[in-house]
Amino acid sequence: MKRAIAIGGGGPAVGLGLGVLKTLEEADIGFQVWSLSCIGAWLGAAYNSAPAGESGYSAARAAFSPLGRPDAAARHFPTPPPLAPH
Repeated sequence: MKRAIAIGGGGPAVGLGLGVLKTLEEADIGFQVWSLSCIGAWLGAAYNSAPAGESGYSAARAAFSPLGRPDAAARHFPTPPPLAPH
């Protein structure tokens, strides 16, 4: 049996996806099947391209952090500014 995850699109939702992946990684829950779309595909690609020895969450966070807003709330929900409402 294989475990699958689906991560959808919606630019600002990337922060939610990061949080979910972090929580699942901390619980040592991995996936063999990934179904991804839009920004979720970018997130999944960043997560799964982590160098050997680095966590997927750390790699994905590093990829998306430069795109986040620099306020206190953004640390918990890093929204890419080009995709966020003004």
